[in-house]
Amino acid sequence: QRVTTEIKTIPYEIVSRKDFNLPLGEKKVTQKGEEGQEEVKTIEILENGKVVSATTESRILKAPKPQIVLTGTVQLASRGGVDFSYTEKRRMLATAYTHTGNRTATGTVARVGVVAVDPKVIALGAKVYVEGYGFARAEDTGGAIKGDKIDLFLNTAEETRRFGRRWVTVYILK
Repeated sequence: QRVTTEIKTIPYEIVSRKDFNLPLGEKKVTQKGEEGQEEVKTIEILENGKVVSATTESRILKAPKPQIVLTGTVQLASRGGVDFSYTEKRRMLATAYTHTGNRTATGTVARVGVVAVDPKVIALGAKVYVEGYGFARAEDTGGAIKGDKIDLFLNTAEETRRFGRRWVTVYILK
């Protein structure tokens, strides 16, 4: 019988996770990876100097520790000298609405800076930046506001008529 023992290195794995606080593409290692070690014992049965059977046993001496890498998902934009970070940018068809006497879907009073959205697309309460309108909060919904449509609150019916319908870029803010 012949017994050989060998210590082998076990490579660590790299685990990537999205981080909604880091800028887009930035990476941050939160846990350094460490290789593990494994003892491999081979037992050979010999007859007349020749191997007739062999068995291998292994045991982990030290388990590998994964390396954890966070990858940023937050994108940065700048409008009018103001930098802001956003999680998503969408091209949306914008219309405008004005006072109806009703409260918004979230119970607030409609005012400039409030937009109506499809909550399946933009969550109610989300902060947004609408190109050509400015910063706003999604506090309302509307019967015709489905999919990639957004309704912007303006003070007067005349302003809403002048606004019409137009395609805008909407940034969903972090």
